[in-house]
Amino acid sequence: MASQPGSALKKSYSTWFIERLKELFGEEEAHFLCEVYGGERPITIRVNAVNGTREELRKKLQEKFRNIEFRASQFSPHALIASQPITLNEDPLYREGDYSLEDESHQLAPLALQPKQGEVIVDVAAGKGERATHLAELMRNVGAVHAWTQSPEEIEEIQSEVSRLGLGIVKTRLKDPTRMVRQKFDAALAYLPSSETGKIRRDPSIAEHLNPDRLQNLADWQLAVLHRIAPALKSGGRLVYAVSSLLPEEGEDLIFRFLKTFKMFGIEDLREILPPACYSFVNDQGFFKSLPEPGSMDGIFIARLSKAAAKETKG
Repeated sequence: MASQPGSALKKSYSTWFIERLKELFGEEEAHFLCEVYGGERPITIRVNAVNGTREELRKKLQEKFRNIEFRASQFSPHALIASQPITLNEDPLYREGDYSLEDESHQLAPLALQPKQGEVIVDVAAGKGERATHLAELMRNVGAVHAWTQSPEEIEEIQSEVSRLGLGIVKTRLKDPTRMVRQKFDAALAYLPSSETGKIRRDPSIAEHLNPDRLQNLADWQLAVLHRIAPALKSGGRLVYAVSSLLPEEGEDLIFRFLKTFKMFGIEDLREILPPACYSFVNDQGFFKSLPEPGSMDGIFIARLSKAAAKETKG
């Protein structure tokens, strides 16, 4: 760890954000995180499990790119990490749908949901479709994945990805996740927009204008989304909430705010769900929390909640 706390903290981050990092992690760790921020991130591949195994893809890529090593991720069973930067978008294997590009930490949220073949699942903030398509792959393209977004442009991007990957069960819809939900689902993934402080190494400008008011507005919106999707889950249903954030206001604090209203939900320990290599990132409350580190994952918070099964009535 760097030995001169303070120098990196003079970068283009808001004063409030820097002080918040110090408060949460201490001066030395805050310095380290700011050094990581803006640094290079690894190129991570997610294998399309419908088309083949991770090892089969690794061998194909290794044969094509002999000067680059593709190692298996210890955190995601579907991820490969390239040993050096490489452009893969024009690779025929990519165009044919054998893999996608996605940070390994982001792959953990669909894994935490444990989607099953034949289920009806919703991704309430699908973005460009990375997680909805991952869910469909985990379900071996059997069932239904509803991908919601408020952007027509993202609808087109999701549909393009679905076509490239050959995943017919992903259904797109323009939908505000804070509005009434009438359909019932077996499980829901809420990987929501946030302060994005967990991935500032990609874009240090993310924290330039972050302040308490903006953070509170984000957290209130995130909570509103959970309040809408919770009643739409079937009895015994699963809810995974995730944000690319290091801040507790968007993480554990928000989960406890949610549980004050929705007492029929309980926290599930992610040590019992995610791969063993993830255990060290799971705290005593059962939440997964990673910090961005050189050559490793982005920072992310993940919680899995289950809705209590309805009690049978004797009659």
